[in-house]
Amino acid sequence: MRLQLVTALTFSAVLGACGPSASGPVPTNNVYTDVQGDGTTITGRYDPATFSTAQVRTMVSAGVCTQPGLTGYAEEAVDGQVRFSFTCTRGSKYGAYSGINFFRAGANAVTYAATFSENGVIQQTKGTINL
Repeated sequence: MRLQLVTALTFSAVLGACGPSASGPVPTNNVYTDVQGDGTTITGRYDPATFSTAQVRTMVSAGVCTQPGLTGYAEEAVDGQVRFSFTCTRGSKYGAYSGINFFRAGANAVTYAATFSENGVIQQTKGTINL
């Protein structure tokens, strides 16, 4: 059990160093999400001056979830930004401790970068989602 905890904490620290996190303020044109250690709870943060709730729900459903569909989506205002949490109805694509960050790519699109571990190897994938 102790080895699993140390491994999980080390893995979390390594992925955390790989990119920005949703735990603090985010730049205006970005949405940051983090998949928590349970592999099902996703937290995130965005600037409401740039994105609407509907846009964020669309991008996280398509970019984070195995299949579209969110459960328990909730938001709260924090320091002029919006912090949110949810679970994917059918699980997340990238597993525990992954980070999926979205970047405005025009009026109706975002690009994303997901950082995750697959068989102990840090991976990154990128894509585009139309809003």
